[in-house]
Amino acid sequence: MKPIVIGRQYLMVLVSLVLIFAVAGCASTTQTITKKADMSLLKGGLYAMGSCEIREDVAAQSTCPELQEHVQYGLLKKGLYKPGNAGADKVINLTITSSRSVSAMGHALAGPLTGGNKLVVLIDIVDKTSGKVIEQSVISSTSSLTAYNTTDKMMIRRVGNRLVEYLSGGAQ
Repeated sequence: MKPIVIGRQYLMVLVSLVLIFAVAGCASTTQTITKKADMSLLKGGLYAMGSCEIREDVAAQSTCPELQEHVQYGLLKKGLYKPGNAGADKVINLTITSSRSVSAMGHALAGPLTGGNKLVVLIDIVDKTSGKVIEQSVISSTSSLTAYNTTDKMMIRRVGNRLVEYLSGGAQ
């Protein structure tokens, strides 16, 4: 069997393509928050977990409980949530408005042709006594077209972390 000989210029092109693909696969996700009310209304008090809905089957049914659990745990660590919603004066209602999840295998096999991952959640913070919405925000998390490190569970964690950071006053 004859060895395959690759010219130097072709080798450089091949190495460049592999490096570009690898770097694109490591791209970080982008998370944004769009505020629609005054942050001062969220200061102090405890949060309770309310409803979680999925609009028009845009996400797996397990997405809501996983997101709620992650947010509850994060708020509990920051002292903004107590199990059983004891003493809460604000309720968090979540609506998943858009979701797109590509498996790691899909990214590995088809690369950028599969597209990126996305999770968009509408958050309503409701005053428990009056029932009025005091804050409405949108949190979205997206990944690059070839990000290998983003599964749907990681997207849920990113959105949950961002929401906890936001409610505790960290992300404005």
